[in-house]
Amino acid sequence: MTINESLKMTTRLFMINPIWLISFIEVVNRSTMADAARHLKITPAAVSKHILNLENELGIQLLHRSTR
Repeated sequence: MTINESLKMTTRLFMINPIWLISFIEVVNRSTMADAARHLKITPAAVSKHILNLENELGIQLLHRSTR
């Protein structure tokens, strides 16, 4: 990776919505999107959207999703 590529990546990270990161951290800490949503006082759909936005912005899948 060149210095320019590294700088572009670093700059992009600062453009990520902090709410997306908070939602991700809460999902990891609480193990489910529903529990994270209750703690954050938002809907599970909003938490899911935050995680999807974060994954799209980073270009990687952060969570393994399963159905019940």
